[in-house]
Amino acid sequence: MVKKSDNQQEQQVTEQATLHEKFSIAEAAAITGVASNHIQQWIDLGWVKPSIQQAFGEETRDIFNRVDIYNIAYLKKIKDSGFSRKLAHEKINIYAVNETVKNFPNIKSLGIAFSRVLTEGQYETQGAWLIAPELDQESGWNSLALIGERLNQGADDFYILNFFKLKERIDAIIAAMKG
Repeated sequence: MVKKSDNQQEQQVTEQATLHEKFSIAEAAAITGVASNHIQQWIDLGWVKPSIQQAFGEETRDIFNRVDIYNIAYLKKIKDSGFSRKLAHEKINIYAVNETVKNFPNIKSLGIAFSRVLTEGQYETQGAWLIAPELDQESGWNSLALIGERLNQGADDFYILNFFKLKERIDAIIAAMKG
């Protein structure tokens, strides 16, 4: 019999819990620190999609799951770091990142990296990718080598978001709210 690792067991318990969780737009705002009207704008722009229920008229409301909350927190973090939310949404899909984490339970850390160049006084995102040594070993890809490549292409700066830390913070806030 194959014994599951503590990380796999913890992940499975979290996945089961998230299947039954529902968050309103007000709760999403309280958890992430993003104003409700900004979340609504992001929904209208297609950057955020309430996975459980989308509002249709006055009698319904948007209902989010935990991964939706991660996505909102991710977009806020990107905005706070000076990167474009639109480009961040287009280049990195948090739903796919979350699936990658589920599909590769041996991942211990996961960075979401962005590089950008300054062109005519405006920053332009040059690239975005995932950094995880375990993924590199599985795929043969060298995500850290992209930093050198981007430097050679003239990147002005880099931003690396620790996805697991983002998840931890959101999970802790949700746990505290549940009391």
